[in-house]
Amino acid sequence: MSTGTPLTTKQAFWLEYLQTAAQSGQSLSSYAQAHGLNAKQLYYWSKVLRQRGLHGNKTPSSNLFHKAHIVAQGACRIILPRGVILELDTAPEPAWVAQLLGALS
Repeated sequence: MSTGTPLTTKQAFWLEYLQTAAQSGQSLSSYAQAHGLNAKQLYYWSKVLRQRGLHGNKTPSSNLFHKAHIVAQGACRIILPRGVILELDTAPEPAWVAQLLGALS
């Protein structure tokens, strides 16, 4: 939960990187490596800013669902951020997918 106090310059700096990392769909580790950042610091600030209610809230993100496509007749592959791949023998009902994405957000 937010404390109501303004962000420090350092907090704002890391929050901007965390928001951009979330939009990229990459893991924090991959994002840090790609942008020359210290991954431990990125994870630390993710925790600190999440505790303040400024990062990683539980509202569904448009970046949670990366893409889905048919891999074989009737089969389905759902690719989530951070490289998670869910392969199903049959395509699920849209309501099931919505419920899954809601649970993951």
